[in-house]
Amino acid sequence: EKEGRWIEEARAELDLIIDNPQACSSVNFFAHAHFKSKILSFYLNGQKIKRLKILPEWNQYHIESNNFLLGVNRITFVFESRSSSPSKMSFSRDKRSLFIRLKQISIK
Repeated sequence: EKEGRWIEEARAELDLIIDNPQACSSVNFFAHAHFKSKILSFYLNGQKIKRLKILPEWNQYHIESNNFLLGVNRITFVFESRSSSPSKMSFSRDKRSLFIRLKQISIK
C-alpha cells in the first residue's frame, strides 16, 4: 500500500522468497511508530538480528544480515513496547491497537 500498513499485533511475520541469497546483505524499510517510539526485535529466519527503536516520524531503517536462505525467508518483528490506540489519543473512532506503520520493504 502506498501509505504503508499498520502492524496491530505484538508479533508480525512476513515471508519473502529469495532466489539468490548470496546477493542479499540487508533488509531496508520505512516505518514510523504510532504516538510514541516503539522498541522491537528484528528476526530473520528465527535468528535475532537487531533490536531497534522505531521513532514516531517516518525514517528509513537498514538491517544488515548474512542469514538469508535460498527460497522462503521469514522476517519477524517482535515488539517490546505497548501498542497505542488512536481513539485513546484523540477524538478518533479508530479503536485499533497500533504499533508501527511500515512500507517499502526491500532486500539488498
